[in-house]
Amino acid sequence: MDVHKLSTREVGEMAKSLVAAKLLEFGISIEMPKGNKNIVIAKPGEGDQALSIRVKSRRLGDWQIPTTVGRSPQEKVDEIEFWVLVDFTIYPDDPDYYIMSGSWLRRNIYEDHQNYLLSHGGKRPVTPKSTHHKVRLENVERWKDRWDILGLM
Repeated sequence: MDVHKLSTREVGEMAKSLVAAKLLEFGISIEMPKGNKNIVIAKPGEGDQALSIRVKSRRLGDWQIPTTVGRSPQEKVDEIEFWVLVDFTIYPDDPDYYIMSGSWLRRNIYEDHQNYLLSHGGKRPVTPKSTHHKVRLENVERWKDRWDILGLM
């Protein structure tokens, strides 16, 4: 399937389905909440706490995540939240997966964005009201195929 012919919503749905399929391959029960377009709930076992897994995809460029997702190191972050960034850029039929804790990604977004603002006098130079943030591959490479950090296997 050519991901470049799909809408952004369709690519996101495909990424979510692929992440769900991976979890099922690992023997992990899942739930796909209705109305929550980018979340998969991983249910490890009886009595274990379920994990919320946010899925974000890209088919070119960088992943775009709102700056409002960022959290300063002083803010409490839910430790049962994880993110899977799905990369269709090189192998659309066999994408790469980058799995990280929500706390790491949220703090990384916050710190990167603060540094970006500082380097531009405290505000975005071209689109001051924009809230998008580029998550670059070099910032998440170390999380490639790190399904183990979910602690479910």
